[in-house]
Amino acid sequence: MTTATYCLERQVRSICPLYHFLNTEQECHRFLVGSSNCTAKNKIHLLEFQDETNTLECSVVWNHESEINGMWSSPSLSGKSLLATASTKSFQVLQVSENLLMEPKQILSLNKGITQALWDLEGLQNDLKIVQPQTISTLSLETDKIGAETTSYSIDCERIFHAALDPHHSFLCLLSCAGSGLQLVDFRSKQAIKMENTDNLHGFQGTLHVDFSTTKPNKILTCGHDGIVHIHEFRMNSKNIDVEHKRHIRAHEHTVRRALFNSFHDSLVLSGSSDQSLKLWDLDDVEKPNCIRQLGCLGDTVMDIFWSSNGPWVFGGVSYNGRVMVDTVPSEKKMSILLEEQK
Repeated sequence: MTTATYCLERQVRSICPLYHFLNTEQECHRFLVGSSNCTAKNKIHLLEFQDETNTLECSVVWNHESEINGMWSSPSLSGKSLLATASTKSFQVLQVSENLLMEPKQILSLNKGITQALWDLEGLQNDLKIVQPQTISTLSLETDKIGAETTSYSIDCERIFHAALDPHHSFLCLLSCAGSGLQLVDFRSKQAIKMENTDNLHGFQGTLHVDFSTTKPNKILTCGHDGIVHIHEFRMNSKNIDVEHKRHIRAHEHTVRRALFNSFHDSLVLSGSSDQSLKLWDLDDVEKPNCIRQLGCLGDTVMDIFWSSNGPWVFGGVSYNGRVMVDTVPSEKKMSILLEEQK
């Protein structure tokens, strides 16, 4: 099967899977990709991928008032379909209509330089976490106090590169920080705990991206400028956090900007790089990681990657020049995983 491709012909920094009630009624995979142009009008393209026919098409285009540096869809299929977008100086929360042909409704707008939004992983929508260069805060989405900042944590670092919520412990959030390595925020104790010996996991320029395994507690991955994806496990005790390195993937020749575990089988890992390629890795072989898919015709730095919200076998990414590529886990690998799960 050939890789499905769509091109915006605009600068792009972000792509995300769409969570919408229609996902449970229609067998297609939906993604949102937004343009990032400071001098021209910006758009959000809703793309639909049919894996049976291997087609990727744009079903609708929505307007967006400012450049889009990041997009995050709330993982709720039963509640409202909410989408957070971040620009250089503004942040919005949009409500996607039940009729996807209609423009989303803005329910919150802030004049803040927010770099990332973190939705509750169970799909709750009373609030969301927002990340700024040196803080992580909670914003209320309750009708009577929408936009109010209910908690805020200052992080001792030069800059927060990336944050990820722990799917096994909702009170924990992992941060990759410039100048201070990895830190774990405990929302119960209102503390950020530094993970020792993580300052230079990927060289002096820091860890760019982190992700949690959804299938195994305390298992994380990191990536950065050295082209390597590291897999770690950590243990918390009363005084500190012990981090144990488990294995690594020499994934790319250049910077790895993004890496993600598969939510169903964490031995599948996705990586995207400034070497203009996106790769799917199989870690089931304990001796050596195996690259089982490589999308190498993106023509520019891979800015963002994703797994589909409507099944664990569809993935893709977007490059800075606006080229979107979507592919699937090889059939033989998919079948071996499913057979193993049945044992």
